[in-house]
Amino acid sequence: MVLTSTDLTELTVPSSVTVLAGQIFSRFSATLPEDDELDGLRNVRLIASAPGFSSATNVIPVEDNDPHHFVFNAIASPQTSAVPFLVSLSARDVNDTPIVYNDGRVLLSALAGTRLLPLTPSQVTFGRRGSWSGSLQVNSWGTNVQIKAAASHGVFSLSNPFLVVPPPWSGPPTILTQDGYFGLNKGKFGFSFRAEQGSVAVVEASTNLTDWLPLQTNLLGEWEVQFFEDLDADRFTRRFYRLQVK
Repeated sequence: MVLTSTDLTELTVPSSVTVLAGQIFSRFSATLPEDDELDGLRNVRLIASAPGFSSATNVIPVEDNDPHHFVFNAIASPQTSAVPFLVSLSARDVNDTPIVYNDGRVLLSALAGTRLLPLTPSQVTFGRRGSWSGSLQVNSWGTNVQIKAAASHGVFSLSNPFLVVPPPWSGPPTILTQDGYFGLNKGKFGFSFRAEQGSVAVVEASTNLTDWLPLQTNLLGEWEVQFFEDLDADRFTRRFYRLQVK
């Protein structure tokens, strides 16, 4: 008996199978090849034919297992930095039908415009139902924040924009003056400072309060204390310093 699949990119079968004498059927394996086509549900016809017999056709629906896009639940606004909130996410095919089977990784990130905000977790795994629900935590704050979900093959989608406000215990960037590190020491001037997680701190120096030269740049962890030291301080009769946080 000859077997034919009308779409070998979706379903492959052996070219023929043998039905033994006295039997009315034969078992065989069909394969669903992995492909990169985001084409949604495809109905593939499997045709069996043999000399002296009428051919038989069976239609087999083959679903995509690679998402064309993701759909988020609506994320309420505002959220609070460092406070977990619930998010539901589902994978969809090109027809916006939920994908039943998708075992791929999904990378998550938080964006405020072009600025990347720290997010926990940064990766989740979809189960066989093609969806995920759980808690996310944005560890900074900003306006028009969106969660980005990206599949391994490059497809991504964005959530609705929402506001993330600072936690009640947050404060402005601070230069620590009472920790024993502030001031001159053997011709070197230094100080410790602290700022919000994920921010970029730049220490600048000037001799005239007009022209500023960046001396040190740090990407900060969660309210992490950083130390600055100017090794050339004793070369100047006067030098001013400022801390810029972006």
